[in-house]
Amino acid sequence: MAEKEPQFPLKAVTCGLIALVILTSLFLYVNSTASGNYEATYHNQYGSTPVTGGNYSFSPPISKYHAIDITLSSDGWNQSSLQNMTVHASLKKMIFYTNTCALLQYEKTENITLNFHPSPATLSMSGSGIITIGEVTAPVNDYKPQYFDGLTVRYIWSITVTRNDGISIPPLGLSFIDASSGELVPTGHLF
Repeated sequence: MAEKEPQFPLKAVTCGLIALVILTSLFLYVNSTASGNYEATYHNQYGSTPVTGGNYSFSPPISKYHAIDITLSSDGWNQSSLQNMTVHASLKKMIFYTNTCALLQYEKTENITLNFHPSPATLSMSGSGIITIGEVTAPVNDYKPQYFDGLTVRYIWSITVTRNDGISIPPLGLSFIDASSGELVPTGHLF
């Protein structure tokens, strides 16, 4: 009697390959979000909500989409609540001050002109506030906050959520995210 040759287990191999494809896909998805692919995460979580703002060829430690994710998560936005909305993100250099004298000294020391509102002459010397120096358009050596007596200079992602007709929706409509740490920076009473 002739020996029967063993048959190749085609079903087992097919099931194994399918399982391998599924596990590989899952690994790639998890790895993309864990490695910081926040743009892909944004589109997965929030759908096709448009994002406007600068197209930066550089990225601070906290990327634009990472800052958007921090903002939207902390403010409770989801794909449904973002319908008919636009997210705007821009990287700005800002001064947070608790002492107007320190602000005026910083302006003099750095040899810059700050646009005050109201003018420096009408500000209280013990006043506090936030001033935007300008949008960051080139990479910076160090995005960490710089502390001075009475003020802090920070690189901030300014994230605004507006209806598509352009109207902002405070208090959920504006968030500041520190570009070096991802800290959600209190905006105070800006309105």
